[in-house]
Amino acid sequence: SVPSDNGCNDYGNNAIVTCAIVCEEDTYRLYNSMTTYTPNGLLRVTGIPQGCGDGGWISLCNDGTIDLNAPLLLCNEFGYRGGRLLPPNRPLYGRSPPGTYYFNDFECPNEYLNDCEANITFSEECLSGNLEYILQCFDVQTSSQLIQPPLNFTLLQENQETASFSCVFTGYPQPQISWTFTSPANPNNSQPIVSGDQYNIVTIVENMTYTSTLNISNVMFSNTGTYSCIGVNGAPVPAVGVGNLTVLVRPTLTLTSSLRTINETESTSLSCQVEGSYPGLRVTWLKDSSPVIPNSRITLSGLDPILDINTGLYNTNSTLNIDNAAVADNGTYSCLTPNIPPFNPILDSLAEEIVIIVQVRNECVIQAPDGQLSPCVQGYCIDGDNSYFCQCFDDYTGTNCDQQVTTTEPPRFVTEPADQRLLLDGRATFSCIVTGQPQPRISWFKNGDEIPSEISPNLIILDVQPSDRGVYSCSATNSEGSIQSRGALLLIQNVAQYISFVTSSRNSTRRKRQELAPLEMALAEARIQFIGREVAPGASIYAIDGVIAGSELQIIFSVRVPITSTGAVITDGVTDGLNDVVDEVAMANPGFEFSTVQRFDGCLPESTTVFGNVNITWPEIGTAEVANVACPCGSITDTTGLYGNRTCGGDFVSIGVWETPDIRQCQYNDESRRLCQAAALNNPLAESVVLSNVSNNAENFGADTVNIAVSLLESLGEFLEDEDVFNNVLDTINNLFDVRDNVYEETPESASRVLSSIDNVAANVPFSNNSNRTTVARPQFALDIQVVLPENFNGLTFSVELNSDGQLDDNSLSGDSTSPAGSLELPNDLLSDVIGSARLAFGTLTGDSLFVQSSTGPTRSLRSIILSFDVYSFNGTKMIVSNLQTPISLSFEVSEVTGNLLCAFWDEETSRFSTEGCTKMNDGEEGILNCECDHLSFFGAVEEEQGPTTEGPTSEPEYEPQAIIFVGCIIALFIVVLAIISHLISASLRNSHEGKILVTSHLTLIILYIVIILATAATYANSDGFCGFSSGVFHYISIVYFMWIFAEGLYYVIKLRYGIGGSPLTRRYFIIMLILCWILPVLIVLISVAAGHEYYALDNAFCRPQQYPFWYGYIIPIVIIYILAFVCHIFSIFTLILNPMNSAETTVRKQTTLPHLVVAIILHVGFGIVWIFALTGTDYSVVGAPSTATQYIFGFLLIIHAILVFVFTLVRTEKTRNAWRSFLNRATGRSAKYEIAAVSENIYQQKEEAIGLGSSGRFSREGSIKKKPLDSDDVQPLNEETPDIDDDKHVDTAFATKEEKETKETKKPITSDTVVVNLEAQEDEEDDEKKMIKKRKTKEEEEEVETPSTEKKKKKRKLIKEEEEEVKIRLETPSTEKKKKKIKQEQID
Repeated sequence: SVPSDNGCNDYGNNAIVTCAIVCEEDTYRLYNSMTTYTPNGLLRVTGIPQGCGDGGWISLCNDGTIDLNAPLLLCNEFGYRGGRLLPPNRPLYGRSPPGTYYFNDFECPNEYLNDCEANITFSEECLSGNLEYILQCFDVQTSSQLIQPPLNFTLLQENQETASFSCVFTGYPQPQISWTFTSPANPNNSQPIVSGDQYNIVTIVENMTYTSTLNISNVMFSNTGTYSCIGVNGAPVPAVGVGNLTVLVRPTLTLTSSLRTINETESTSLSCQVEGSYPGLRVTWLKDSSPVIPNSRITLSGLDPILDINTGLYNTNSTLNIDNAAVADNGTYSCLTPNIPPFNPILDSLAEEIVIIVQVRNECVIQAPDGQLSPCVQGYCIDGDNSYFCQCFDDYTGTNCDQQVTTTEPPRFVTEPADQRLLLDGRATFSCIVTGQPQPRISWFKNGDEIPSEISPNLIILDVQPSDRGVYSCSATNSEGSIQSRGALLLIQNVAQYISFVTSSRNSTRRKRQELAPLEMALAEARIQFIGREVAPGASIYAIDGVIAGSELQIIFSVRVPITSTGAVITDGVTDGLNDVVDEVAMANPGFEFSTVQRFDGCLPESTTVFGNVNITWPEIGTAEVANVACPCGSITDTTGLYGNRTCGGDFVSIGVWETPDIRQCQYNDESRRLCQAAALNNPLAESVVLSNVSNNAENFGADTVNIAVSLLESLGEFLEDEDVFNNVLDTINNLFDVRDNVYEETPESASRVLSSIDNVAANVPFSNNSNRTTVARPQFALDIQVVLPENFNGLTFSVELNSDGQLDDNSLSGDSTSPAGSLELPNDLLSDVIGSARLAFGTLTGDSLFVQSSTGPTRSLRSIILSFDVYSFNGTKMIVSNLQTPISLSFEVSEVTGNLLCAFWDEETSRFSTEGCTKMNDGEEGILNCECDHLSFFGAVEEEQGPTTEGPTSEPEYEPQAIIFVGCIIALFIVVLAIISHLISASLRNSHEGKILVTSHLTLIILYIVIILATAATYANSDGFCGFSSGVFHYISIVYFMWIFAEGLYYVIKLRYGIGGSPLTRRYFIIMLILCWILPVLIVLISVAAGHEYYALDNAFCRPQQYPFWYGYIIPIVIIYILAFVCHIFSIFTLILNPMNSAETTVRKQTTLPHLVVAIILHVGFGIVWIFALTGTDYSVVGAPSTATQYIFGFLLIIHAILVFVFTLVRTEKTRNAWRSFLNRATGRSAKYEIAAVSENIYQQKEEAIGLGSSGRFSREGSIKKKPLDSDDVQPLNEETPDIDDDKHVDTAFATKEEKETKETKKPITSDTVVVNLEAQEDEEDDEKKMIKKRKTKEEEEEVETPSTEKKKKKRKLIKEEEEEVKIRLETPSTEKKKKKIKQEQID
């Protein structure tokens, strides 16, 4: 209603009322409050109060009154009938509740038809409608309604106050109001209250409202409880109001005594008792105003209050125990309770103190024999901690220096100093126990400097101060040698030091120093003001030191800071508080510049960029401390189990400095980064989509990625009501089954968390269409969930069927299979102890990757699917069901069983498959194992290995490189070296583009063999650095070799299509490819390393790129290069086949280019096959026997490929073959001169067969030289002396018949289409022929002198003479210069 102090007339006809609450609950609201009625300026609003009795229209005036008989107007936009809204624009008729008017044929103006309720200012227009009274009821009854509940009160008993509770009701007829009291000690029993004694009840009636007030005078603790007012007027449901009264009793504190004196090493206890009505009376113990930190000697108990049911008060009985008291325990101990707001101020009244004095004892005096001053016979005594130490004189040894030294031995440590973290004023003890003969002399060192006069095995520091912090060590020396201990760190937990630098504003350094001296004196006076000041909650200054260093004053603030019960230091706000102190000092000392406060004995917070704009923030820590911070990952940062750490370096003498952080765990790979980015979206659906997509590659996940994925999966557990989120969660769980076993072995808690996620799905899976049963299935797990009432449960049977792929699907849980892979039968009495509805969850898993077995106990391997069953309460809580009277029955289809078959369940406590509570009913005959178990869990058929128990984790075989890789690479390397030598023998191959490409390619192949050997050695070495380097080189060199394969293929394309040497670009082909083949792979490798460097040195993997870099940065590039190479080969073959050529060209094609091309294709295909086995044999996922077999195949194929390279090198040139033939003949003792002569003849004969290339670089159609045809037996394929078409002199060769050449010379004139012959090369050949003829003559003459003439020699000389004559005839042809001019003129024409 609209409030008004002056009545309705203040609002006129424009007042608006939208809704009025006339019932207690929010659901009791006024419906159809769309009509205003303003008789005489009084605004009324009408509607039906839903849920208030039997209904009834109510007209509510803005002055708070209710007129039950007022006319009611209603726009026909909405209606109300039978407790629900009617659809719009429907006429309303009878069946109205009592007191309701329904109107028919009533219309609003057009502008209000669509939203009558939102436009209720149309009262005048609305009144113009036609009204028809359908029903009018005058018998109106409204249920009792509470419109003002009572308030709550908290009072003190000692104040003897009065509590007043008031309730305001409405309703017709008038409600009858009563009061009840419920005590917290008996919450189920409410007592009625009547006036009298403490209670007084008053009721006031005004404007149809009824106010009842309960007054309780002189409240006591026994009055604490709940007071209820109840209004009843015949309606089915009464109106109830509730108010609470809390009466507090001031607590009391009692301590045992005020002074206690004990001896050193004795024990004592202090008791502190607190009683009161406040539940937060937790006791705190202080020593010298600082919290007592429990340790091995000092323990605290009974700190929390306990409610006394009889009195209703809270009692706290706390005890402080001190064992083996030491001097450091001297001090004032306080017992206090927190500052409770109702009792402010309370600290003084709830704090008691006791002083403990520990008397020191001297063990040297106590342990000395009667009549002697020391227990040391030949030495001097040093008092120790409950003991003494005798430092013996030379030649004496023993505990009391009473034995002479008979043997010698060097010093040896028994106990070395250990780190100590103490409180300020604590006691530090470092032990340095050594043996040796003679007795070693001990020396102590702090930060490397010797501590004078400290020779005891125990270094004791009483009342530890900040100056005592540092690294302590000891040395022991005797005549036989000297030893030095490791360093031990001494830290003070509850002290932090901060520094500010002060400089003068004057320029002169001397003047600055002079002015700083008075400032130091002023600072000494200011210590009185600042020492003890609290600069942050619980942190106060206890010391201020000022030191002049150079031209500046260093102010060091020592702050006593609070620490938690776990020893964590709290320094929040200390820096800001100290800066305020510095500002005050600066204001009191103008003319000086004060720097911002920074940590002196530690490091202030700092951020480090992890990736992108994601930072990790290091907290403030002390010097020598290590900060461990969870790696940032969206909303799941604290659950990933990944941490970065960083040490604050320093020596407590200079300012602490952050060292280089170790954030390797935070430098996520691509998958982890995507998951963390999704976790920051705060959008469950988007997060689930990314998680599902990324987990599709779960088989390549590392331990870090698995942790992040599982954390994100857990965070989505509360959003399973969303169908899309639910399905993505199921897909993710299924994908996580594919994580490698060795990853789950590294992080077994991740596997357990995935199983917990399956439990969460079973407990929260949504049901559809009001069904009480649902099933979900994925290839590797499935669930069947149904809700049942225990009284209706008569047992159930579940069965599982696998599809043809051995996986699960939507039909796997149908129960229709005649030969299931597994089944589970529940007894009838399973739910006998369950109250309320229960959710039954049957599940099945196809593998055991999530069950990571511990290393203890026998190895048990799964031989079936896994079945599970759990019971959840109606609110999703998992019930523990065990020790069943009637066990559950299980049946498993088993396979590959050779040992002892067991029926087992997964024991989460031991992380083992256990047989406890399970009984095997048969031995798995006919492939079926039947068993019974008396509890619920994950069940399966397992096989236990026979023989002795083996220690260590049970896992798959690890990858191990085989020696065959070494052997194969070394042999192949040697063979390819021979092939390169063979190349170099041939001048034409050595100088041609093709020869240079082949030699460079083979050199790259040799380097690749060396890199494989290097990577294999790195794999054996198990060094991350060595392995990462080898992987990168392997990646680079192998791509380089594939680039040379492509270069050779492209060479033949250019050679056949355009010719080599026709342009500067093609003449520099080898240089261009040399640059391309060695530079492009560098870019590929750098990009790949930047994207995933961690995959270049994986554990248990060959040292080459693995996972992502392997596929995206290695496989894809070499496949593309390989395909391009073969496209070039195919293009070359089609060019040779389809281009029209004369017979001479055909001969050249068959005997030069085509054979070369065929050889290249054979070698390239062969290497492709070799490399497939190389990559398979070195893959991290291929282990055991398959890995060994693949590596052996790779090694043998490597040797075969190298042999092919060598053989085809010999086939390419005659000269190479003859050279190797000569070498073999000489090696075997045979003469080589006849072979040399034969070679010379063949070369001479082949030189006559030369023809040229056309100007386009293609094969010519003309012969240019008349020559003697060769017999088919004389023609050698791939002749070395046939100039190659890529020769720098641009000469092509061909073989043609004698008739063809004569015809072309005599009948066809030279034209522009005639072949261009490189005449310079021809002149060189003529000179070579002359020299060869001369050389032959000389050899023949020598042979005639050395050996007798034979018929065979005569024939050979005759043949040579004929050849010489033929050469002379050819040399008599027109001069070369004339030919040049003629050809040049033809080109011009």
